[in-house]
Amino acid sequence: MLRLTQIFLCIFIFGFFLFCYLDKQNRVTEYQLKIPKMLKECEKLAQENQALKAKINGFEQPMQLMNFLQDKKFAHLSFYVEDEVVCLKEQEPLKKEEKIEQVCRTSPSISIATGVSHP
Repeated sequence: MLRLTQIFLCIFIFGFFLFCYLDKQNRVTEYQLKIPKMLKECEKLAQENQALKAKINGFEQPMQLMNFLQDKKFAHLSFYVEDEVVCLKEQEPLKKEEKIEQVCRTSPSISIATGVSHP
């Protein structure tokens, strides 16, 4: 009787591991079947990306931009005049000691309206 339960237990464990192995193989096969579909989709997206890049390059051509300038849809747009463009230069970062001295020497930069006029 003991021997019979051991045999059934071994068959059950073997069956369990066989089921797990087959399940894993099924998942691997499923992923292998998905790979070509995903590669086709990736190639399609790459081709679409190339087409959009070509379309963007076509819009950026100077002659095309001049044609847009003459179109009534874009008549409200205008070029920037040179004095309308503000260029900011980056300052050198201050050292830690300089920052502390500069903060202590400056007055507050925010004014609060209190309604009281000072002479």
